[in-house]
Amino acid sequence: MEIYIENEYGVKIKATGNENRWQVTSLTGLNPPPAVISTSAIPNIDGSRFNTSRLDNRNIVLTMAINGDVEGNLETLNRVISPKRYIKVYYSTNEKNLYAEGRVETFEYDKFEGSKIMVQTSILCFDPYWHSQEKDEQTFMNHIGLFEFPFSMAAEGIAVSELVETTENRISNLGTVVSGLEFTIEATSPAVNPYVQNITTGEKMTFNLTLNRGDVLKVNTARKTKYIRLYSNGQTTNVLNKLANGSKWLTLAIGDNSIVYGSDTGPENMVLSTSRENLFGGV
Repeated sequence: MEIYIENEYGVKIKATGNENRWQVTSLTGLNPPPAVISTSAIPNIDGSRFNTSRLDNRNIVLTMAINGDVEGNLETLNRVISPKRYIKVYYSTNEKNLYAEGRVETFEYDKFEGSKIMVQTSILCFDPYWHSQEKDEQTFMNHIGLFEFPFSMAAEGIAVSELVETTENRISNLGTVVSGLEFTIEATSPAVNPYVQNITTGEKMTFNLTLNRGDVLKVNTARKTKYIRLYSNGQTTNVLNKLANGSKWLTLAIGDNSIVYGSDTGPENMVLSTSRENLFGGV
């Protein structure tokens, strides 16, 4: 297990494997955070009715014992860990490389508590999930390249690519939480009213616009960071209003997801690229 802490200026310290300066004695906040469940009572009926539910903030508490040069090591920690300021925690095992972001709630120690000074840092993460440090990226096209070396030219010619009528592709959500994703549609020639659909969840996003050659449509469906932007002729435009009525923001179910995309005209002129982080409630 490795733990690093990084502040808003990119200054990073290694909490584990640094026993000549400090030693991690406890780390909490790895379990799923508690749920906040809203209910309402029903007159003359036992129990209650479920309304909504959500996850509360994650609280990470890191406790370390200071070794060696106590004054110098405390000063180093104080330069990185500051109450109310942004902090990023990296947590790595043999199976996962994760991070969580938040604000320092408290940074406490007592220089007079004995021969071993203990330092405790409490971090509130307003996004309750652990995120994978690496992003999974994939690119899909509506045609398959057939041109290979070496080659021979038949009298009737050869096909250099093949148009695929049905573009069904798989994206695997390896996390333990339903998540959003980022995707881009790049046009190699005009494409009218493009769409992307997750067959697994039934969600579909259709865009009432025409993509011309070189245009790029960028979409983020992750919670709290949703946007739809068009990059065309060197300019960026917010085109959230181009999302067709009845569209649903795409999410990725846990496990395999079947993704299709196309357009009213020119589906072969689009290249779809996706990028996403795997999210974990508990690790």
